[in-house]
Amino acid sequence: MINAEWTDLLLAAHPASPAVTWHGVAQALAQLALGASSPEELHRMTVLPDRILAESAFDLWKAFPTAAPRTSARLAQWCTGSKAVLIMDALSLREMKVIVEEAKRRELAVSAEVTFSEAPSDTTAFAKALGTPTRASLANNGKSGSFKLFGGRCSTDSTSVPFEDVPVPPVPSVVIWHSFVDDLIHAGNKTAAEVFKLTRQQLQDDGFWKLVDALRTGRQLVITSDHGYADAAKFSTEIKEPSGAVDFLKANFHGKRFAENVSPQARFLPPLFLVSNGFCMVTGQRKWPVQGGFPKICHGGLSLLEVASPWIELPAK
Repeated sequence: MINAEWTDLLLAAHPASPAVTWHGVAQALAQLALGASSPEELHRMTVLPDRILAESAFDLWKAFPTAAPRTSARLAQWCTGSKAVLIMDALSLREMKVIVEEAKRRELAVSAEVTFSEAPSDTTAFAKALGTPTRASLANNGKSGSFKLFGGRCSTDSTSVPFEDVPVPPVPSVVIWHSFVDDLIHAGNKTAAEVFKLTRQQLQDDGFWKLVDALRTGRQLVITSDHGYADAAKFSTEIKEPSGAVDFLKANFHGKRFAENVSPQARFLPPLFLVSNGFCMVTGQRKWPVQGGFPKICHGGLSLLEVASPWIELPAK
């Protein structure tokens, strides 16, 4: 996807509906994720479209909560019959190619697409979209009656144990939410490169594929995530100018990319954030000076690698 193609897609003279455009964005991101030679190259290829979306095509972000093909909605449709879902918390497009190539190396049929997070691109927002208050609520088959996947007729779990030790019950429909990648992000001050290296090692390990095989025994399997993550250390825009924006962002967002119940009085052009469903979410690859430094890795805001999730399907064994 070259720069001119992004411009044509996002700034078409006769634009399609936002839903059609976001579907095109998903297809373009899938091609980039599977074709990029490294996570750094993937990030570089999102700089221009993130800037266009945050500035000239901001209306597409305004439409994102309802127009983008969301992972939660895809799961609600897909989850019928004998199937298994493995939600890898914070699994991003960087890791999509790793799983696809490893599946092929193990001679497994595999397909891969891109779907999108909720707004904000946060774990709790995704959990609520599935009909459960938190990720932890799914532990030990603790789903509530409002759980949407399989109409609630499934076994659920939320876990952080090593992949090979995850118990898979002998039932037709299973949903397991594993916190591995998110745990890496929030443990210490790792760089995105360090998180990717550790994640890749686990995704290529036999322990992970032991879990995959257990889940797909008698079931189709989808591997997806609640959200991705951004390499904020490489963000192309750092807000410094004395326009009042820095003070506003520091006061309302601190070092995070979204905030709840913010009633912004200030107006900035181009807009710095989207207001939706009681949240303010910073758009684009933007960071600002904060005490102790802006986090190296972040999610919750609206940039392409924060909101995009792999959707990887494997056949029943």
